[in-house]
Amino acid sequence: MTVLQRLIPRPQLTEIDRIDVAASAVDVWELLRCGELAHSRPIRALFRLRTVASRAGRGSSTIRIDSLQSTPEQPGFQVLIDEPPHEFAVAAIGKVWYLDIPFVHVADEQSFAAFAQPDFVKVAWAIRVLPRGEQTCHVEVEVRVAATDAAAWRKFRRYFRVIGPFSRFIRHSLLRGLARAAAPSHSAPWAA
Repeated sequence: MTVLQRLIPRPQLTEIDRIDVAASAVDVWELLRCGELAHSRPIRALFRLRTVASRAGRGSSTIRIDSLQSTPEQPGFQVLIDEPPHEFAVAAIGKVWYLDIPFVHVADEQSFAAFAQPDFVKVAWAIRVLPRGEQTCHVEVEVRVAATDAAAWRKFRRYFRVIGPFSRFIRHSLLRGLARAAAPSHSAPWAA
């Protein structure tokens, strides 16, 4: 069972992007778990556009997995499951169709899975690193969304028709940048 199956067992939307990377799973895990996610200007701009950077990074232009922290005072995206060195999941509950998203803070994985208040969506994404040998691995980015009721699902679908292409661009850029950064001769920061 994947971590997202635990968080959102019956998603209404699932998207998975994959890439094979010419580097060890340990090195790729380190880049993903500890490295800068918003490695290009377009990705940083898109993160800011949806308020992830301002909520998660507290105004910082750096976006790292550990900077995604939800609190009761500043709810938002947070790491809910971390299973090194293979998989972690980031999740949030909110009304994502608003420009300034009203998020709901949850304390843990069980609270996230149990949340059922009407007119919200649960959004979760996970990154998996699967070894394919000593110097090759397979990386997957999976996104799952589930609405708490039919009205929220209709609102999300309208929203995702607009934001979906940008979400896909971020994921594809992340994976391409990862493949370049993980290459043995590469020493510069990620670049899309």
